Amino acid sequence: TLSSSSAASDVYKRQEQAGVGARVRALPGGLGARVGSSTFSEGERQLLSLARGLVGSPRLLLADEPTACVDLHADERVHNVLLGLDATVLMICHRLQHVCRFDEVLLMHAGEIVERGTPEQLLRAPASRLGALCARAGLDADALLLAAARRD
Repeated sequence: TLSSSSAASDVYKRQEQAGVGARVRALPGGLGARVGSSTFSEGERQLLSLARGLVGSPRLLLADEPTACVDLHADERVHNVLLGLDATVLMICHRLQHVCRFDEVLLMHAGEIVERGTPEQLLRAPASRLGALCARAGLDADALLLAAARRD
């Protein structure tokens, strides 16, 4: 519950991290506002779900397509938040521009793991399915690796 000020403080902090804090504060009643399905856009609902998942500082977080309904700016923010956590994050994603920021990649096809390794190992392998997916998406593997190296 939000009866304690520390719990409410954590909720507000997580909403800010997810990028929806100002939107929630603007509602009549703020955090206690009654909302309906049309109060937030689909992308905002996805960001609210992210914020909810972050409350309590989880040690393990499973994120299934956490950026599917958000724009590219919010996509960057979500990845920064999730990959900056002091937690194990398992993320299912189809957008590949952040693939090099992960420690390990498991590529699945028809419910089976078909490739597994570090992004660098997979992108440098000549017959890599990940490399082929990136190429099909118009992403240059070398540019992805260079961008990831600059972040580190």
